[in-house]
Parts: sequence; C-alpha cells; structure tokens
Amino acid sequence: MYNYGLKNISCYFEHGSSICRTILKRYMETDSMLIGIPAYRGFHVRPSTLLSKIVLHYGTDVQMSILDENYDVKSPLELFRANEAINREKRRMLFSYLEKMQYFGHLERDEPLEYIITHLLFDLERNKILISYDYDISEFCRNINDSLTRKEIVTRAVTAMIAAGKIDITTDLKALFTGDRRVLLDIKTLADNTYGEDQAGRNIPLPKSLSYLHRPEFS
Repeated sequence: MYNYGLKNISCYFEHGSSICRTILKRYMETDSMLIGIPAYRGFHVRPSTLLSKIVLHYGTDVQMSILDENYDVKSPLELFRANEAINREKRRMLFSYLEKMQYFGHLERDEPLEYIITHLLFDLERNKILISYDYDISEFCRNINDSLTRKEIVTRAVTAMIAAGKIDITTDLKALFTGDRRVLLDIKTLADNTYGEDQAGRNIPLPKSLSYLHRPEFS
C-alpha cells in the first residue's frame, strides 16, 4: 500500500509538471537576443551553472547559437562544449592578429625563447588583446622541441597557456539566445553583471531580480 501511494504521488507530480510546461510554452512570448559571452574563460562552471538555473527556474527551453552551432542552455555540459568552439575562435583571432602585425617575422632573433614569449604576452596585454593571470612560462619552455620553428614554438606555448588558464584572449563574441522572453531578459541581466564574476573569476553580488538563483532548491 505504501509503495502504491508513492507511485501514484510520483505520477501525479510528473503529469502535473508536464501540464504546467505545456501551458507555459503555449503562452510564452518567444524572442531572440544577442548577448555577450563571459569574459573570464567563457562558459566555464559558474556562468554555465547560472545560465542553466535561470532556464530551469522558468521551465521553458532556450537555445544558444554561436559560431554556427546550437546549444541547449539548460544543460551546463552543453555550454561547456560551446567553450571548445569559442576557444578555437579566440586562438584563430589571436594568431590572425599576430600575422597581421607581422610579429612572426621577428622571431628568428637570438634572444632566449622565454624572453620572446614573455615580451609577446606583455605587448598583447598592453594592447588589450589578452588578459594574463600568470606570466610564468618556464614549464612550457622546458618541454620545447628544438626541431620546431620559433613560430611553431610560440603558437604551441600560447595555446598551452590558454588551456592551462594562465592567459585568456579578449573577445567581443556574442551568442544568440532564443526562447522565452522572460528567460532572455534574466540572462541579459546576468550578462550585464558579468555573469556573477569579476575579471579574475571571483564571485560578485547579483541583482535582486536574480535572487532566486541562491534559493535552497538551487544550492
């Protein structure tokens, strides 16, 4: 009898939730918004989790489109996957910039490689092309293959430092969010508040309109 009651209660809630979702979808106002991506390491754990919580709070579906790919915003894992494409685009933009500035044409100098890479990072940060969190590149220089050209070495070192989170490339990339307008407005508010983190990835307070993100059901 006890199991019978639990089963029926579970079915009751499941069907009730399904009816509510159907009603919400029927009356929601669909819209699209171009919104900037997180500046600090893209869609890593914090911004991805907050975005997912916003969508789950309203119970409707929201899609994010960026770089010709679509992602389900209610799934943090989907947003993590978007980071792969974003990081590829960031690297493409960076090396395109270096080619344009003819930086690689000056790499056959006799200065130590560590000096060349560090000097490059300083130049790029001064020109607001990247953000550096750690200039220590010694571990990358220790594993250098002497058969590589200077350009290949710099390319690999910068790529490895991005992957390790020591540097990040600034970008004005935007994603197209499509779905329930109420959800999009809250996502826009989150983005306007730098996805709840500062430039170094530390927590910052969110506005009262997003206070539901800190309720017990989201902890």
